[in-house]
Amino acid sequence: DWVRQINANLVLADFAPNIDQFDIVACDLSFAITRLLDRLHAAGYRRFGFLGDDRPSGNVLYPANEERAKTFREWTEKKGLFNPAHYLLAENLRFESGYRLACQLMAEPELPEIVVTSNDNVAIGAYRAIQERGLRIPADIAVASFNDIPAAQFLAPPLTTVRIPAERIGENAFDLLMEQLGGRDYVKRVTIATELIWRDSCRRPDGEA
Repeated sequence: DWVRQINANLVLADFAPNIDQFDIVACDLSFAITRLLDRLHAAGYRRFGFLGDDRPSGNVLYPANEERAKTFREWTEKKGLFNPAHYLLAENLRFESGYRLACQLMAEPELPEIVVTSNDNVAIGAYRAIQERGLRIPADIAVASFNDIPAAQFLAPPLTTVRIPAERIGENAFDLLMEQLGGRDYVKRVTIATELIWRDSCRRPDGEA
């Protein structure tokens, strides 16, 4: 609101509150994690765990929840697969949080078959906790994640992850801004597609490239 007071041309990038006052460019994370979970289910996984963050944005006027955690819970509850002991949340999405949450998860008497994390940083922390306990990825517990940061392909094993195209989000935000400066007088919402990158940290459905 403060920025809008001094500049009418404003685009929200990678932040998609349910409002129609501003141009928005973002990925549909709810759709992306639903697609990931559907494919993992098709690969035979039934015991799902989640490590991440479900905090709202904290913005009273323009709230936005972390869609990955929210949708994971809704999806697993709908299929009768939700286990509260396997649904662990932190206050941020850093390496340390992934490690701490995974250590907590490893203390459970029954482990999930696969852990989905909110981002690759959390997954990297989870890798360390899993491997410190002598467990093998994906033979003992599989991992899948979000973002596809450069390090993801160099983990052992390489990490299956949903690629979020940050550069494309930035490019389209700039394009929307230029349209505003050119006189466009209506609001646009642009959704950028994600891409599921299969690697060796989990099984994939038969025939999935």
